[in-house]
Amino acid sequence: MSSLPVTDPRQPGRRPARAFSLLEVLVATTILAVIVSLLGSIMSAVSASWTSATDRTETGLSARAIADYIQTDLASAQLPVNNADQSNLQFILNSANVPADYKNGDALFWQSPVANDTTYGDVAEVGYFVKWITDSKSLPKPVLCRFFVEPATSGSASSAYQIYQSPANWLTKEIIDTVAPGTSDQNYAGLFAENVIGIWFRCFDAQGNDYGRAFDSRAAPADSTKLRLPCSVQVSFVVVDSRNAARLNSTLQAALATLASSVSEAAVSKDKTVSPAEAFVTRAHGDSAFKSIAAGLKAHTTTVSLVNAR
Repeated sequence: MSSLPVTDPRQPGRRPARAFSLLEVLVATTILAVIVSLLGSIMSAVSASWTSATDRTETGLSARAIADYIQTDLASAQLPVNNADQSNLQFILNSANVPADYKNGDALFWQSPVANDTTYGDVAEVGYFVKWITDSKSLPKPVLCRFFVEPATSGSASSAYQIYQSPANWLTKEIIDTVAPGTSDQNYAGLFAENVIGIWFRCFDAQGNDYGRAFDSRAAPADSTKLRLPCSVQVSFVVVDSRNAARLNSTLQAALATLASSVSEAAVSKDKTVSPAEAFVTRAHGDSAFKSIAAGLKAHTTTVSLVNAR
């Protein structure tokens, strides 16, 4: 009597398991690697896009806040009530008393009724300029400084507020460095905004003619014997986002300062359709020296009408 094969009643007809071949494992691994690589590329692209959008938002909000504040200070710039009396109140663009390295590209100073403490009146001394902080504590950093001096009693000779008692000396390097040094060792006094590469001011008359890179309300314009304020001022500046600002170094500092100066002197100043800040960004994008930070540069331009212009 022959015996029948014994089978497991729990798994009828079960065949022996078949293992994957080496070739199949290699193919599967390759496919998985390609999928992971593609997912990594997609995530990297999404991350870069998100970072870029965040940087643009950051610089856009910063630029609008800066422009709004300058507009408030500038719109109400004043001259003496008596037009013949030009011994004190002054509106001056690129004063010879302002150091050259504080003109990246321009520096503008004036008086306006924006004082916080009105004990001695409401007319404060105001101004804006860009300088580079180059102390040993950090990399070179461009900052926008706000020169702001509250009105003080005329008998206070030690005060920085000198527009009435010493109108020829109200704006000096020593006073600027006291009021708006922008440095950490002086508690960042006068520091208004970080990562502003350059600022430019263009003064226009009633016909829209550009006065050029120098304007002094104490000197009569060439077309008149009457002293006056400009009717409007175009304010333009360039901001770099914080991510690209971290790449700044002494070499880039020198190149950016040179570019800011060359833009100021360029023929673009005669073209009202292009602001110096816009020209600056365009040139930076076309120069390989700025390749590492060009993507983070943003130009902002606004025009302010002066309500007291005459």
